[in-house]
Amino acid sequence: MTAYTLLNQIFYNANKFDVDPKQCEKYMLFQDYVNHVKPIIQTIHNIESIEEPIQSIPIVPKLFQSKKKDQLFWNMYVLEHGESEYFMIGNKFKNVELEEKKKIMDYVTKNSKHIKSQAQINGCKITNVKLKSIESELLMDNKTSWYGFWVMCAYYKKNILIIQNKVYLEFIVDNVYDTYLMERNDEGYVTLDCVKLSSDKIHELKFNKLKIDPFQERILKGVSSYKIPELEHMAQTLSVFPEKEKPKKNDYYDVIINKLVSMKLQN
Repeated sequence: MTAYTLLNQIFYNANKFDVDPKQCEKYMLFQDYVNHVKPIIQTIHNIESIEEPIQSIPIVPKLFQSKKKDQLFWNMYVLEHGESEYFMIGNKFKNVELEEKKKIMDYVTKNSKHIKSQAQINGCKITNVKLKSIESELLMDNKTSWYGFWVMCAYYKKNILIIQNKVYLEFIVDNVYDTYLMERNDEGYVTLDCVKLSSDKIHELKFNKLKIDPFQERILKGVSSYKIPELEHMAQTLSVFPEKEKPKKNDYYDVIINKLVSMKLQN
């Protein structure tokens, strides 16, 4: 208690001490003591442990999944503005969504010719009627269509590869843009990987998967467009097989269609 009393009384205006400060000298750190202290050097016996190479830490993908209804839109928003910006929105997400979609709509209105030309180059036919439909969707709907999603990719200048089980969908705007991965489950929930993909990684992700064109009205072409070996390969990729002993072309086609429909790919 003597030390505490002394410290408290240092701050009195009169600096009047009830105890002699010299009583605490043995607890004080003086320069003379510091000058005579010798550091303790610990000998390291296992030199080999120091020379071991430091192993590189693998890059862990930064994954994001929105709980909002329009997951495609919010994934693109996070990809552009960042995850921290998304969480700062709080309960004002409806206002932010409407404001951001109005910006995209203005982009569509001012760049309709460029959008149609860019879409056609990449196998996505967008007419004036479809553009009007996309503008209406941006203002009124709470879910983004595949066409609307492609326009978002064009607005944010990003390519997207969507993987769902053994199926993939591509939304390519321009090869000079970075490509990112989104993974989708059969219920339509989408997870975003915020790390851009290398060309090798894209090839790896697409390998041995079935490509689906999201812009076709029918999820597959008519049965007459395929040969039996093609349908057999598609069925094998999707891990579905006809129940008949000697299946015909229609049998393969039916199980493939049923599987793809169950995946809810036509949003």
